[in-house]
Amino acid sequence: MYMYEFTNIIYLYLIVTVCLIGFNIWYVWHEKLNEKKGEKKKKKYREIILDAMNDEVLSKKEQNYYYRQLKNVNKFLWFDAVVEDLRRENSQDVEKFIIKLTPVFQKLAVHYRSRDSIQKAFFAHILSIYPNMSNNSTDRIFQSMMEFTHDDSIYCRENSMTYFYNNGTVENIVHALRTINDNGLFYSQKLLTDDLLKFHGDKEELADSLLTVFDDFNVEFQVSIINFLRMLKPGREKKIYELYSKHKYDKEVELAMIRYFGRHKYELLIDDFVKLMKNKDEDNDEYRIITASTLASYDSAMIRHVLIEALSDTNWYVRKNSATSLARMHITDKEIKTIENSKDRYAKEMVSYVWGDLDMKDKISKKKEKKGNKKHVSVH
Repeated sequence: MYMYEFTNIIYLYLIVTVCLIGFNIWYVWHEKLNEKKGEKKKKKYREIILDAMNDEVLSKKEQNYYYRQLKNVNKFLWFDAVVEDLRRENSQDVEKFIIKLTPVFQKLAVHYRSRDSIQKAFFAHILSIYPNMSNNSTDRIFQSMMEFTHDDSIYCRENSMTYFYNNGTVENIVHALRTINDNGLFYSQKLLTDDLLKFHGDKEELADSLLTVFDDFNVEFQVSIINFLRMLKPGREKKIYELYSKHKYDKEVELAMIRYFGRHKYELLIDDFVKLMKNKDEDNDEYRIITASTLASYDSAMIRHVLIEALSDTNWYVRKNSATSLARMHITDKEIKTIENSKDRYAKEMVSYVWGDLDMKDKISKKKEKKGNKKHVSVH
């Protein structure tokens, strides 16, 4: 009985093995066949595209041909490969040819709207790298791309947003982001910040528009928007200070605002920063960590005094950021002596750790000597 069962298992194993070998052989053969078919198709696409470049417009027959071909993702991939090759050879003529395909892509937008998320993401990617064929208002491409922004697939959402960053208007982007936000869909904070910085239009106008509807977004979006503003030109300090002073936002949002003021100074915040540094509650640790770093931009005797005191903080990161900020300031010999004479071993160790192995006085004197040499050179 046991021998019979064991023999059956061996036979089953052999059958599965043979099936797998057969499948691998079929797959390799199919791929080679598909590759040959692809090369043949690409050669044909190249010929008809080169011929079509000389035409003013594409005939209905030609449009129908391209529509039938590009409904198939594999054929679309071959077509795109040819377009990319021709772009490298003569990009201007290829761009004009793609614009001639606008009626085709308008129909394809409707077709791919009913496909699965992978095909939608592919189509959105193609539109994001091709010349804009939409009026960015009401046409079928615009409607499809806006619909894709709240697809379940993050790849589809990202590719459709990339389309708007490359081709859309400020209004398009704000509307799309609000749609994603309202549907409770995930959007990486870093990815959103990086994408906003890639916008091909007026980033300053986009920043102002996002600030106008700032309260409509969730925490993740708000943090990304502030990080985006931090990378732009100064000029919104008063507005962001007004938002920050309300203290109605999530901690992560307020911390992003504090980082913003590390890049864009706003003197009215100094008292707030001093209060944050002096608040030793454990719940306030993150605020003190970020503030200690931000204060590097606010060099003054009072701020240096606050940071020197913070070198004795119980939080290691507060001590580290305070020492780092002090290293960027015009610290005086008297302040150096205050640190050296401190009875707090951890404070002195942190300064030594951040500033390196050099003696603190030597480091400061070298900074002053370098500064003096610059002045000397400028006089001559």
